[in-house]
Amino acid sequence: PEDFVVLPGMTATVTADFSKVSAQESLFFLPVSAVTADQGLAPFVWVVDPESMSVRKNPVEVGRMSGRSIEVTEGLQPGSRIVVAGVGYLAEGMKVRLMDAREEAEPRADELPTPQEAPMPAAESGES
Repeated sequence: PEDFVVLPGMTATVTADFSKVSAQESLFFLPVSAVTADQGLAPFVWVVDPESMSVRKNPVEVGRMSGRSIEVTEGLQPGSRIVVAGVGYLAEGMKVRLMDAREEAEPRADELPTPQEAPMPAAESGES
């Protein structure tokens, strides 16, 4: 209510009504790396056909970005398998394979923090 004021130190119970959000079509949040654009700058994703393990271009409509994710508001079906790595190297009908686990490069030894550089927890550093 407009005539209600919450001051510092006071508590309040908040009820969020998501009924209008749930009435919308399904929304998907994908890693930004999964969405690319064609020459006309129309966004699309690569969808994997589970039977042939080949990819096809799938146009999408995008919404807002949040961190490293982007909202896809139209163009995807629940359960679709989307390519999220190497999208710049794909072509229509190209065969792909699933990765067993997320693959990431190990940091180089010269990139690892030294014991002197590693942050200490506040309790151990004497700060409160």
